[in-house]
Amino acid sequence: MLSLTDVFEVSSALGDTSLDVDLRALLGFRAWHMCVEHECQIGQEVRIFVVQAGDTPEVINEAIGFPITGDVTP
Repeated sequence: MLSLTDVFEVSSALGDTSLDVDLRALLGFRAWHMCVEHECQIGQEVRIFVVQAGDTPEVINEAIGFPITGDVTP
């Protein structure tokens, strides 16, 4: 799972050649879109999460901070 919570992490992901080129392009577009079109910065209020194959519901829910997968651990 990629959890991008600030501009430095986004920049790092954009330069990570082990990530798919289309994913990097999408991340760059979304980050630009939030900053330019909506005047928001990636940080406390805006974060980007990329769920990858093999991520468990527990990992996803913990990263996001609330259960979105329907798999809630008591």
